[in-house]
Amino acid sequence: RSVASLGATTGFEKARMQATFKGDYEPPSETNIILVLNTLSGEDTETRPQIAFSTVIAKIENSDSKKFWNYIIKNLVLLDRCLEEKMFVKDIAEVRLQHVETFQCDDITSRNMRCLLYTSPSPRDRQKSRMPSSA
Repeated sequence: RSVASLGATTGFEKARMQATFKGDYEPPSETNIILVLNTLSGEDTETRPQIAFSTVIAKIENSDSKKFWNYIIKNLVLLDRCLEEKMFVKDIAEVRLQHVETFQCDDITSRNMRCLLYTSPSPRDRQKSRMPSSA
């Protein structure tokens, strides 16, 4: 991941590149997610929030890496965290990622890994039960 971010010119870009690295199947590190979120919330003096958000969306839409399911998922994790923090909610609601909606993968291992994404509980699910206390 560190090698992939060698060309980064800002802390945001380095954290974004490491968080969304397509070369492994590991989730983005919390440290990199927080650095990206700090930029998106305006705490980073190097990169303006709107520029950072536009960069994340542009990379999902136009990067050659968009054909890799793990790259797509890692970027969607960043967008999900933005929503959790109530950042760029309207902008994210208006994003249409056609290639994500119609993503096809011929690799059976990748298909099985994607199924895990839909069937595994998220960290939020483990934090509190969604069942009523009377159930």
